[in-house]
Amino acid sequence: MTSRKHVKSLAAMLALVMAFSLTACGNSEGTVKPSGETSKTGNTSASTAEGTSGDSAQTATEKDPFGAYEDTVTLSLSRVTTANPKLPDGDSYEDNAYFDWVLERLNVQCTDAFEASGDDYSRQVSLAIASEELPDVMCIYDTSTLDELVENDLIADLTDVYDDYATDYIKGLYDSYGDRAFVSCTYDGKIMAMPSVTPDTSRMIWIRQDWLDQLGLKIDEDGNSVITKEELETVAAQFMEKNPSGADSPVGLALTPSFGWGTDVCPAVLCEALGAYTGRWLRDDSGTVYDGCTAPEMKDALAYMKDLFERGILDPQFGTRTWDDVLSLLVNGQTGIAFASWAFPDWGLNNVKAMDPNAEFTAFVLDNGTGKANWSYSNVVGRYIVVSKTCEHPEAAIKIMNLFYDETRNTNIAETAPAVNEYLNVLQVDGGVRPLNMEILDANNFINQQYAPVVSCLNGEVSIEELSGTSRTCAENVTRYLDDPENATVADWAFYHSRMKGIALMDKLQKQGSFNEVSPFFPSNTETMNSNLADMEKLRDETFIKIVVGELPVDEFDSFVTNWNERGGTQIAAELSK
Repeated sequence: MTSRKHVKSLAAMLALVMAFSLTACGNSEGTVKPSGETSKTGNTSASTAEGTSGDSAQTATEKDPFGAYEDTVTLSLSRVTTANPKLPDGDSYEDNAYFDWVLERLNVQCTDAFEASGDDYSRQVSLAIASEELPDVMCIYDTSTLDELVENDLIADLTDVYDDYATDYIKGLYDSYGDRAFVSCTYDGKIMAMPSVTPDTSRMIWIRQDWLDQLGLKIDEDGNSVITKEELETVAAQFMEKNPSGADSPVGLALTPSFGWGTDVCPAVLCEALGAYTGRWLRDDSGTVYDGCTAPEMKDALAYMKDLFERGILDPQFGTRTWDDVLSLLVNGQTGIAFASWAFPDWGLNNVKAMDPNAEFTAFVLDNGTGKANWSYSNVVGRYIVVSKTCEHPEAAIKIMNLFYDETRNTNIAETAPAVNEYLNVLQVDGGVRPLNMEILDANNFINQQYAPVVSCLNGEVSIEELSGTSRTCAENVTRYLDDPENATVADWAFYHSRMKGIALMDKLQKQGSFNEVSPFFPSNTETMNSNLADMEKLRDETFIKIVVGELPVDEFDSFVTNWNERGGTQIAAELSK
């Protein structure tokens, strides 16, 4: 990474010769520096033009989405970490090509207020809120936390800085979702957070194709990519019995124990295939609101999962597996089946390929009994990025968003930012290393953006040179893979699998009419949700796990529904029906 270190040293030299002292939103330890009054809209550029806002010479007339500050601005961040970020040796979450690029392009020095993962990260966020000492920019996971931040007047109104600084491309991404992108983070007409958005996407079943070939197993003989429960069970049983990788303790189907929709490889994916939409708010034909976890189909799904558990097809340690555990089973060759989205090859199955060069996967969906696959529309919003009320330059967060979700896609960064290009498209460094931890910010037409142009290129209808941004990157990776599959990089392999197998499957199923589409709705949290839902979901998971592993009879589901409604389900349904 010599080029990255060279860029960093140049940026440091430039910083040293600047005439004025650094202007900071927050210090490197993440505690907020005292400041004067801040605008309630969070747009400080107007006051800067009047000479009242600190030392940085960003004026109201300059509202450039990529404009660099005259004096260095320091921005403290919260960082969601992962066990394997795939950073090059010597690089870290706070010392990497991405941070160097932000400093070089915007003159913004990013620092980490805290780094953590999982529950530890949630605790750090809670501590920051309790102390009212937020990082300048913080990632949060849910509307309950967002409600708390808004109610306590801890975060900036981003309406004006979004309007003034977000690029047309970024605005187009959000606009592609209609009002679904901002509805959950808009309060009294004010945008209080930047949401991450993920296109509506079907979960699918990724199966080790090299194992199918090695064992001579034939499935999906009609070629419609919709496999039956019986086919899935046979494959899982044969993978365990024949153990093609020679792994210790092979597992058939491995799932995490949460029946919500937090991640891939969770029971909700299998339950959806069986017509049980747990963790989804729905309306029946009469307009009555209910959570799918209370529907009769959920009882049938639990009975099916219990049968799989008793037959040894479902992981005997179901109930205790974490997401990392399931990924480790895949990487170690202990299981060859994963319920996940089209993008799973990019950040999950790529780890399998890195460990086993022979690994190949094919994507399928599960027959719901009618020859189709169930597909419930997802909550397009995953995370939220908020800016502290005391941050002097909230627009810096929008500028960083423009860099990583516009410029990297729509310019030739292989030439303009080679170190960033290496992170993104060669090393495939985990997306969470990017400063804002938004993870995903895509338009709701990714099939047209990331698949159709590649197909046109492969068919000779357009050249790679005629494409740009994400389309060009995809075409380059896929073409390199197809030109020499045996010697292709893991990144090229991942691009090929996610686009030409994952997205291609969704495109195929839509065109052949193989989806039974279900439309849940995703409301903002009600009062009872805020106070009761966490306890209700804990009851759900504990009860369902015990039913699956045989500690409770399947008929205990009926008592669960009664308890669920008494603990708040009935009241929440009433609140959502208003």
